[in-house]
Order: sequence, then structure tokens, then C-alpha cells
Amino acid sequence: MLKHIFSISIFAAAALHAADIYVDYNNGSGKNPGTKDAPLRYIYQAAKKAQPGDTVYILPSPAPIKDNFKITNINGTPDKPIIFDGMNNIFTGAEPLKDSEWKEIKPGYFSKKIVTGKNWSHRFYMIFNGKINRMGRIQKSPGAARYKKVDELAPGEWTVLFGAEVPSNNIHHKQFETEYVVRLPQGATSLKDSGVEVPDVRKPSGVQIYGKNKYVIFRNMIVKNFYNDGYNIHGDSQNIGFENVAAVDCGDDAISAHSACSINVKNLVAIGCSTAICHINKTVCTHENVYAEKIIGRELFLLHDSRNVLKNVYMFADSYSGSCWESRKKTEHQIGNLENIYIISRNPKAKFNISSRGVVELKAANVKIAGFADVMKLDGVTAVDKNEILEKISAAKKELFALFGGNLEKAL
Repeated sequence: MLKHIFSISIFAAAALHAADIYVDYNNGSGKNPGTKDAPLRYIYQAAKKAQPGDTVYILPSPAPIKDNFKITNINGTPDKPIIFDGMNNIFTGAEPLKDSEWKEIKPGYFSKKIVTGKNWSHRFYMIFNGKINRMGRIQKSPGAARYKKVDELAPGEWTVLFGAEVPSNNIHHKQFETEYVVRLPQGATSLKDSGVEVPDVRKPSGVQIYGKNKYVIFRNMIVKNFYNDGYNIHGDSQNIGFENVAAVDCGDDAISAHSACSINVKNLVAIGCSTAICHINKTVCTHENVYAEKIIGRELFLLHDSRNVLKNVYMFADSYSGSCWESRKKTEHQIGNLENIYIISRNPKAKFNISSRGVVELKAANVKIAGFADVMKLDGVTAVDKNEILEKISAAKKELFALFGGNLEKAL
């Protein structure tokens, strides 16, 4: 089905690495040199040592790794990229509720007070015995449920209470006194036995890139339950590669590039996030071989002056709004190329459309869409019966899942 599944680096010369650096979250130490026999303990320790041509391997862990990749000012070269190989580990941003942070306000009800922006609270969710509960909140889309009052909570539900605005130096988002409240599941008598987890705000994204970076590759990894994005690219980051990567149940996007970053993605699986792919500003992004399902906000959301190539995309679309290419200002000019796109919407009200105050210039070839209320009128885009593309999407899912050696199924 997929003719371009890649098991080698997306940069042809990536095999010419200078050294291998190993990390072991179970048996490593910061005092070790980073060899396979004497690995380091954490990703950040390896990132400090990595030089052009090096490959950092995160040795397989029997349990999900409670850490993320924080990458800043790391630079490879065109013939010697720096590679971070997750070896199909699951990296999670979830942590149990802590007695030191959550206080019981009445039997079975616990709260935590912080100062934060409403934008972050709208991404928030809780995890009950491994299952995400967003309480009907939809990021990147209208139609979100209101926050419940505390006395309306059923067992295994949560809410947010916003108080007074707090003076802040944050010029982008106002800050408020905020209280999170959870009612423990039926039968739970304490935080310890509740099985409730929340995303760790100190680790907002599975791969978090900022600063000046170039020629860095991330491959063979699954990120799950991060507060913001699965893969988040900021700063001046150029020629950043992603290969064989998955994002599961993250608060916002599976992958999102910002500013004028450029990325290349091959073999992406996005499940249960708010958005599968969302790129903004003046980013230049190429995606090849994508599968998504159970997205809640929008599957594809491309904005502003971004340049996007999407090839071999397969989705069961469950989102509230569908997919949209949008320029919000008259001065914006977005360009996109779509090839071999197959999407079945399971929400009959969703749209596959263009929304433009400026210019959205799309070229399409073999784009087949089923089940949407509205489909853009563009040469190469065809509304079809779902049975025409159902088998193709299912086969692509199977092939992409196989890249993760059974660990993706464990993450779901």
C-alpha cells in the first residue's frame, strides 16, 4: 500500500555518524560516558554531548519513560545530522496526582490552585485508569462544552474555576487565578489509589524544539499525554526531520511548526490529539505517509503564510470541524500541495475546506474525501463513497502501525 515507508534516515548521509551515544532510563548514570555498556541516564545529558554525525539511542524500557526531548541550539550538518533514536519507546507526559499539590476540599474532591492562562487550561485534561477525559473540551475548534460547577461533577470528572486576573509579563496570554477540581472515581478513597493522572506542565511537548537548530532528526518514538503538542518546533529551526513517529492523546497538536521553521516528516501516526497537523506563520513543512484517527478538533489545520506538502495521507476523521487551509489576513499567501489523500469523516457536519481572507493556493492530485458536509471545489479533489477508500485507509494504518514493533498498540 505505502510505497515510501522509510526505515532509513531521511537524510541520505545520516549513516555517516561519528559516534553512538546511549541513554538508559532504568540503568544509566550521568557519570557514565554514554557507551552502550555504560549509558547515560537522561536525554538532556546525551544532547549536551552530541556532535554532528552522532546518534543518540534511548535504550528500550519496559515501562513508558516519563520524560521528553528538550532541544535547543543543536546543529548538525547536511552530511552529518544529529539523530535522536527513541528505539520505539513510549515517552509520556502524564504523572499521578501528588498529595503535596492536590488538597482534599471535601470527601472525594481534590483541588489544585495555580496561576495560568486560559489557553493552557483549555488544553488541560485528566487521565482515569489510562483513559483520557477532556470533559468535552475541544481545542482548535468551536463547540467545546462549558466547564461544570463543582457540585455537578460525577465520579471520575473534573472542572476548572477561573478567578481574578493576575498582573503578568506574559504579553500573549492573560494570567488568572485558576483552580482545578477533580472528583475521584467511584470506589477510590485517596489520590494514591485513584488511578488519576494529569499532564506534567513542566514537560509541555514530547519533542520540544526552540532556539537555533538545524539538521536534527528524531526517529522511532511514541509520545503520549503531553500537555501541548506531541512534536513542537519553534525558534529558528531548519531542516528538522521526523521519521517513524507517533503522537497519542496530546492536549493540542500531534505536530506543529511555528515561525519560519522547516521540517520534513515521514511516517507519522496521530491518534486522539486535538489536531493531527497544524503549521502556522511562514513554516515550510513536508509530510509523507500519515495516518490519523480520533482527532477531536481538526485533522489538518494549515494557517497564515505556511508552505505545506502532504503526500500519502490516510485518515478516519472524527473531529468536530474537519480540515481547513486558512489565511486570516489579506496580506497572507499560503501555498500547499496535496497528493494521494484519503479521508473518511465520521462527523457528517465536518468540512474539508479553504477559509481565506488572503490567498490560499492549493494544488491537488488524487485527493478522495468521503462523509464531509462540505468539500472544497478544487481540481484533483473528489468526494467519493467511503467504501471506495475504506480498504486503502485500513491497509495504510496496518503498515504504519507495524513500524513501532507493537509498542503503539500498547500506548493506546
